[in-house]
Amino acid sequence: MKVAFLHFYTFRLLRGIETLIVSFANQLVAKGVEVSILAARGTLERTLIPVDQRVQVKQFPTVRYYEHFTVVPWYVWDLIRNHYDIVNIFFADFGEAAALRLASRFVDFRLNLYFCYPLDAVPHRFKSFTKCHLDKMATLFLGDSSYVAEGVEAFFHRPCIVVPVGTDTQRFKPDEAKRAETRAELGIQPDEVVLLNVSELEERKGTGRVVESLPYVREKFPLTRFLILGKGDCRERLEKRVEELRLTPWVNFLGTTTELPRFYNAADIFVMVPDKEANSIACHEAMACGLPVIVSNSGGFQEVVDDTCGRIVNAQSRDEIVGAILELAASGMLREQLGSQGRKRIEERLTWDVQSDRLLEVFRKELES
Repeated sequence: MKVAFLHFYTFRLLRGIETLIVSFANQLVAKGVEVSILAARGTLERTLIPVDQRVQVKQFPTVRYYEHFTVVPWYVWDLIRNHYDIVNIFFADFGEAAALRLASRFVDFRLNLYFCYPLDAVPHRFKSFTKCHLDKMATLFLGDSSYVAEGVEAFFHRPCIVVPVGTDTQRFKPDEAKRAETRAELGIQPDEVVLLNVSELEERKGTGRVVESLPYVREKFPLTRFLILGKGDCRERLEKRVEELRLTPWVNFLGTTTELPRFYNAADIFVMVPDKEANSIACHEAMACGLPVIVSNSGGFQEVVDDTCGRIVNAQSRDEIVGAILELAASGMLREQLGSQGRKRIEERLTWDVQSDRLLEVFRKELES
């Protein structure tokens, strides 16, 4: 079986989709599948996850300002030359559509559209597939949560197979040495309770809601700090708001990093309260590191999180966000209990190994049909 993952930004961005691609590629080659990753030439010094040497990485040159056009011939050449059985794509308008339409004139392959984002958050992404008719070419539709799959089925009127994202529980695990080292580097005192958010700094991700809640939390629990990992258009606005609320000493903007386990271990509570979220890899990683999680009641969180491993809140309710943070901040024993259950859930159901078995079974049935 020859499988390709085609995604322009695989080696340019540190996000969930890029993590999913490399993680599944690594697992599938370990299970005997021939896997290629087709992408634009990378700009990252390091990826979040090292790529297994058995994965065939194809990084193609592009011309500035015309990158999504100039990558197309490279994609077409590779698709024709290698005769993949299955090609998986995540977007339509970064060179994918033109390349796949051209290549399909010369070679046959099964095309899978893999959705890691919900319809109600980014409807234009869904429309881009219909605009270029890739939905008609597609053999299968895949989604990373039931929430996402429901939107896919409503929009395309086709079944969508759910393959949840996984987690590397060997890399993401409780580590007291990392905790002590990282907290010391950041100047965090032993009795401080640290909140952590890992996401793109976009309006819909809800980081601003945690910032707005922090003064109310600190009023009752002054030993609270907030670590923010990620980058995005909202960073400057968030930094300004932190200043206005006089929170600067207790909020750290840490940018992006490939050393995520250090920061999960330095934290005490993972907080992510977006409007709509598909299935957060960051939330799973936090749970694998033994953190209790506070997440919003919209999107795919409720497929993984319940009161045994965290708290689900109304993202629009500051009182609920503040209440959940204060409840967990007040009890180390409760945090430990919830965190332990969260890690157990990830180990049992949501490792990359388990989910890659599911994906491989999907591929096998696809080729048999």
